[in-house]
Amino acid sequence: MKIDDKYNEIDLENEEHFLTTKKQKWKKFVDNYFKLNTKKITYLSLLLAVNVLLSFICFITLSKVAFLGFLRVELSFVTYIVIWKSVNSFYATIMIFLGTWIRFGWIDNDFVGLISLNISDLLAFWIYLLLNMLFSRFINHKKKVNFYLMNIASFSLCIVSVGLINVILNFTFLLPMYIYFLGYYSSTEYFLETLKLNWFLYGLIIFGFNALKYSINFIIYISIHETLDKIIFKL
Repeated sequence: MKIDDKYNEIDLENEEHFLTTKKQKWKKFVDNYFKLNTKKITYLSLLLAVNVLLSFICFITLSKVAFLGFLRVELSFVTYIVIWKSVNSFYATIMIFLGTWIRFGWIDNDFVGLISLNISDLLAFWIYLLLNMLFSRFINHKKKVNFYLMNIASFSLCIVSVGLINVILNFTFLLPMYIYFLGYYSSTEYFLETLKLNWFLYGLIIFGFNALKYSINFIIYISIHETLDKIIFKL
């Protein structure tokens, strides 16, 4: 009985040590992930400034060539991917909301358009991130060729997914909401009629617009990622 009691005490001590170690590791991970230090704050501040600058440049240069008069290509999405790489996905997600709504009232007065932009960028970011994580489990992404293949696959699937989801969201509530707040049209059908479009053509334009926007942003990211990794490593 004494030997058994001794073994039981050892097992209990080992279990307590394991749980304590696990708890400490988890606490350390949470602290490192969420805690804002000087380096992270610098990244976030700098990238928010870049985000606002890109939004302003796109507003000045691309507003006159906007699709259907209100679909403007934005280059600010790439900053969210950079934040994910340099800080983490949690703060990148927060920055999507902040980067979208900080422009309200001076760059953009289109409330519904900003809701659409916020939802779209949030979807694109997390779909890309989840696909990237999934492919990383099966592909050695440290190899340069594999990195490009993995990202091209992630980007392509992300663009198609976001495009289709945005079409559905526009048909279900974004376009009706836009018409309601605009106040110029009695119905979405009348609005599309004035644009000489039917639902199918409108859906194609929404899909094509999103494909163009995110393709440009992803190409920019792929073009700068090596330089970006070097900068992050040095800082």
